[in-house]
Amino acid sequence: MAQNLSKRTIDLQNFYGYTLIELLIVMMTMVLLFGLGFANYRGFQRRQSLEGVVRMVKADLRLAQANALSGKKPSSGNCSAVASNILYYSFAYVDSDTYAYGAVCPTESNIKQVDITGATMSAFSEIRFNVLGRGTNITGQTVITITSGAGSKDITVRSGGTIE
Repeated sequence: MAQNLSKRTIDLQNFYGYTLIELLIVMMTMVLLFGLGFANYRGFQRRQSLEGVVRMVKADLRLAQANALSGKKPSSGNCSAVASNILYYSFAYVDSDTYAYGAVCPTESNIKQVDITGATMSAFSEIRFNVLGRGTNITGQTVITITSGAGSKDITVRSGGTIE
């Protein structure tokens, strides 16, 4: 009986720790899960960056459109003197990562340039929102494509001024 007890004690002592193989398997599993999670997070971050740029461009398009519909005068420059001096509000392509928007008057323009980061935009013709609900210069539709590492999104401006 004494032999059985000592043999059992020896067998139990072998189960008090982890083997090197078990530790390596756990560590490799953790590294794999972290790597997959990080890759998914980077993809999510890129998609959110693209969505942010698209929201910013749409917001500036809608601002130019709203200012044109209301006939709002800019606060500075010759355009601010008389509302009828405003010819139209412009939204124009400058280069692949810059666009410009603002009021255009006979003598000067009140244009703001905006740089987009983390994405590029396709070239498009100038979009003119005529003042006081007189429509746009678009026949059919104009498509602005925003592209980044996460893919691309289209912004469509129709002749009636609808922004999608």
